[in-house]
Amino acid sequence: MVNIIISPRVSAFLQEHKSRWGTKIVFVLQSHTDEPIHVLNLTHMIESPDYSGFSFRQVQQLLLNQSTIPQTDVVTLKQVDNELNRLIKLKAWRQSVEADCSDIDKTIQQLVSYRKETTRPNGTIKGFRSAVEREYQRHQKAIQRLLKKAKKDCPDAYAYIRNHLKSGIYFQWVTDDIDNKKFVFPTIQNKKKTTTTHRRC
Repeated sequence: MVNIIISPRVSAFLQEHKSRWGTKIVFVLQSHTDEPIHVLNLTHMIESPDYSGFSFRQVQQLLLNQSTIPQTDVVTLKQVDNELNRLIKLKAWRQSVEADCSDIDKTIQQLVSYRKETTRPNGTIKGFRSAVEREYQRHQKAIQRLLKKAKKDCPDAYAYIRNHLKSGIYFQWVTDDIDNKKFVFPTIQNKKKTTTTHRRC
């Protein structure tokens, strides 16, 4: 570990905001300078989850499994479609006898909304965000909030964090200043194309 020397003003700012998740990220990265830390490992280093009751194999699967969990299944969607067809026919009959259809309209809207929320325009099933993407977004937003606060209250801390913190699937605290030309603000891309290249906060 490299000894990190920072100005009193920066140190005071970080201590004042030590309870912030973004500051905790900074502290963990500073304690492992120049060491790339995976987003999931970073989470566990800040706030270790309770794995009591889990076997070692189960824990490994929880940490390593980045596959997407589907939001629904084919059987459920088929049931939804069948119910929609039934309700549409029932609504047509009610309209023919000039009966109230408000209850049917409400149910139809709920089923249509469910289908829209769980499937893509091409009909394929959506998946919940992977643990990696979720934690990346969590860390990135925390850092951005910290930077916003620092830019307002302590410009030195703002510059200090931006010049040393790299983010991506792996976060890293770099002892040498980061070359501004090599890093851009990170964005989450399609899961299948997510890059592991380090990017600047």
